[in-house]
Amino acid sequence: MNVYYFGETFELQPDSVIKLSKGSIGPAIGAIVVAIILIYTIISYFYNRNVSTFLSLITLQFSFFLLLSGYALYSTSTTVAKVDFWTRISYTGLSISPLFGISFIEGVLNKSFKKTKYVTILNCLVCILLVWFEDNWIITRYAKITPHPTMIKGMGFNLLVLYIMGYLFTCYVIFMRHYIKNPECRSLYWPLAVGFTGWSASGLYGALNATSIIRLVDFPWVGPVIMMLASALYQGKLLFNRSKELENAIKEKDALYEQIIHDDLTGVLNRNYLMHTLGQYINHPSFDSVEHCLLFIDLDNFSMINELYGHQGGDALLKLVGRILKETCRKSDIPSRFGGDEFLLYLYDCNEEQAVKIARRIQERYAEEFYKIIDKSSNVSAGLCIGISSSRFWSKTISEIIDQPDFAMFEAKRAGKNRIGVFTGRKDSANETDQTVNLV
Repeated sequence: MNVYYFGETFELQPDSVIKLSKGSIGPAIGAIVVAIILIYTIISYFYNRNVSTFLSLITLQFSFFLLLSGYALYSTSTTVAKVDFWTRISYTGLSISPLFGISFIEGVLNKSFKKTKYVTILNCLVCILLVWFEDNWIITRYAKITPHPTMIKGMGFNLLVLYIMGYLFTCYVIFMRHYIKNPECRSLYWPLAVGFTGWSASGLYGALNATSIIRLVDFPWVGPVIMMLASALYQGKLLFNRSKELENAIKEKDALYEQIIHDDLTGVLNRNYLMHTLGQYINHPSFDSVEHCLLFIDLDNFSMINELYGHQGGDALLKLVGRILKETCRKSDIPSRFGGDEFLLYLYDCNEEQAVKIARRIQERYAEEFYKIIDKSSNVSAGLCIGISSSRFWSKTISEIIDQPDFAMFEAKRAGKNRIGVFTGRKDSANETDQTVNLV
């Protein structure tokens, strides 16, 4: 076996070059896979900053990238200086891997181990310093080719590997104990359980080879690649769960919003929603380009019905009107309950003639179904008084707009039951402004 000192160039035989290329393919491919997953994890972290395990996975993937890329490069180098540099890069990656272990356990158990974490950070710094600045105990300045270039290790190297593998194996045992004892977390963590197991087995095999306890063909890239693919699958499941949670939250928010804007009893929209939406409509630049109408609907004899049948009878009629309005109006219209037995119906892009037809249709539907709720022998007549106001007479004040069909409805009710009044504007009479209504 030839031993080369720092600064020398190897004189490799052709068959050795072939062995070098084959031996570096796996780690090189593994480093590329790890780099891709590392970029994916970093991007995912910015969308899931509250997921503590992401930082630990980034630490692990970075350490794997250094480990595998360093291995691939030092095993194909032709000078001792390059082998030395890339070997130390590779074992730097191995030295920082315990940081993953403690961060990962904190994230999984949702507990803080500050003292242990500080000790781990200190130990990692000591390991890195020994890897880079100590030339005898961990990694010497001499290289050998068996069959690829590698630095000759010192007596302390076995202890370094034993510490790192022991630390990670302890974290593995803690994680698997939590995984087994908590079935509810298995659907999320099973990829990591599989990956961690594969990596631990591969790491143990590699450590036995590195410390010369066994001398078999080593595949140092297999365990890290298994763990990286498992972590990518875990992240995919985590992102999927997050998207489902977000989707459910949006659905709950939409459902809550629907409850807020609707009247609980009748199912139509409530007064606040109508007034808010109407305010938006009338301030829109294109609002005056077409005609709109507002209907004010009031139930006839509602007080008498409440006295005869109680609030259950009155509520049944209110529900009936709500259903009729929803079934009669278009998607662009806004049926709402104004309060008590009064309803408002906003008709978008609708002239007075069309509004009158819709009002009569509502009255007819109400009369058809009224006596399914109220006994005919009660001598209570079925009727709705409806006031109509066109946007031709509207101002920019919501209360004044609503006052117009309200006044028309009042005039219709004063003229008799089940009537329709159309607001026709204002006229001056003896220096006073009077509102006028046409009864139809």
